[in-house]
Amino acid sequence: MKTIQVLDALPGTGKSTAIFNMMKKNQDSKYIYVSPLLSEVEERIQAELPEMQFKAPSGDSDTKTTDALKLLLDGENIATTHSLFALMNQRHWQVIRSQGYTLILDEEINVVEEFACKSRDVSMMVEQDSAEITCPYNQVILKKPVSYFVGGSFENIAKEASKGNLYTTKTNTFLVTQIPIELFKAAEQTIIITYMFEGCVLERFLRLHGIEWKYLEIPLYRSNDDVIKTLRNNIKFVHIPTMDPVKRISLSSTWYKRTATPTQLQLIGKIVRGVRTHADNDDNRIMAALPKLNASRGHKYVGRPKDRPVSNVYLSAMSRATNDHSHKDVVLHCYDRYPHVSVSAYFQSHGLPIDSDQFALSEMIQFVFRSAVRNGKPISLFVASTRMKKLLEDWLNQQEEELLDLAI
Repeated sequence: MKTIQVLDALPGTGKSTAIFNMMKKNQDSKYIYVSPLLSEVEERIQAELPEMQFKAPSGDSDTKTTDALKLLLDGENIATTHSLFALMNQRHWQVIRSQGYTLILDEEINVVEEFACKSRDVSMMVEQDSAEITCPYNQVILKKPVSYFVGGSFENIAKEASKGNLYTTKTNTFLVTQIPIELFKAAEQTIIITYMFEGCVLERFLRLHGIEWKYLEIPLYRSNDDVIKTLRNNIKFVHIPTMDPVKRISLSSTWYKRTATPTQLQLIGKIVRGVRTHADNDDNRIMAALPKLNASRGHKYVGRPKDRPVSNVYLSAMSRATNDHSHKDVVLHCYDRYPHVSVSAYFQSHGLPIDSDQFALSEMIQFVFRSAVRNGKPISLFVASTRMKKLLEDWLNQQEEELLDLAI
C-alpha cells in the first residue's frame, strides 16, 4: 500500500472531473470508484468514462456484496456506493489486494459510527467473563458463542461483536462500529476526494491505525479562491424576526430529540413559515436542514397540521455531492451540528480529539453548496443557530482577509 493521497479542495473546483481525467490517462490500472450517490455510480461515471466500462454491483442489499466480489475477481473497473463499500469483508479486500486495485473515495465515508447500548453493558459482559476488550483499539471480543447471548440483554452487542467491528472507549461507556481498516490497506493506491480533511473523522481513523497520507496536487478547473469569491458575492444572510426566540438555544440533535418542548419545536415551524413567505410560498425554491424526524409528521413534528408538510423542503444537513437541488435559491439551516458523542469520545480516549467546529463548518459548507450558489447564482441564507452562522461568517471573512493579504 502506498501513502494515501488526499485531493482537498472546495466543492465547485472540479475535483471529480480532475480525477476522471487522471483515470482516463491511466487506463491500465484497475479502479474502484466509491461515491455517496447511487446516481454517480450508475450514471455519471459511465457517461464520463464510457471507454473504461465501469460496472456497478447489482441485486438487492443482500446480493450486491456477492456481485461486487464477482466483479473484483473478474478484474472489472467498479463503481459503488459508500454504503456498499462499508459492507465489504475479508473476501473482498483480499481480492482488492491481489488484483492491485486503485481506490477512489469520493467524499468522506462514515468509518466510525455510534452503536447504541446502555453505559454499563460492556463492563458487565467483561465482569461476567463473556467478553474481553483487546488493545490497542479497544475491540470487543466475545469469549462465548453468540448463541449464549440469544434472548438476553446483551444479544445485540454480541451479534455486532461477532462481526469483528465493535469497539469501546477506554472507560467502556460508549460503543462504536468501525469499517475494516483493511479496506484502505488493501488497495495498491488510495485517493480521497474531499474538503477540510485534516482533523475530520476519517483522518483521525487513519491516524489511529498508523496510516500515513499526503495531499495530492493536481490541476483543477477552479481554485479555492475563485470559489470563495463566488460564495461571498452570492450568499446573502437574511434574518427574520421569527428567528429571535431561538438565538440562545443550541439547536442540537439532543435538543430536538429530548430537550425541546412542543412549544419550542413550533418555534422552528414559525421560522419555516417565515422562510416560505420569503420564497413566495414556492417550496421548489427552498432547502431546509433540520433532523428528519422533526420534519416528518409525528409527536416531534415542528409544523402545523394545516400547513404544507415541512418534509417538502427538507434536505439532510449531511448532504454531499448531489446536484439535484442546484436550482434552489432559498436555504434554511436550523441545525446546530456536532460529531456524535460516542464517536468523539472514542477518538478522544485515544488522544485524537475531533474539532467540533471544523466538523460543523465543513458539513455546512457542503450543505450550502447543494443550492444554486454552486452555479454562481445568488441565494438567501437563513441560519437559525447563532453558532453555525458565526462559524460560516467567520470562515468567509477569514478567507477574504487571506486573499487581501496575498494581494498586498
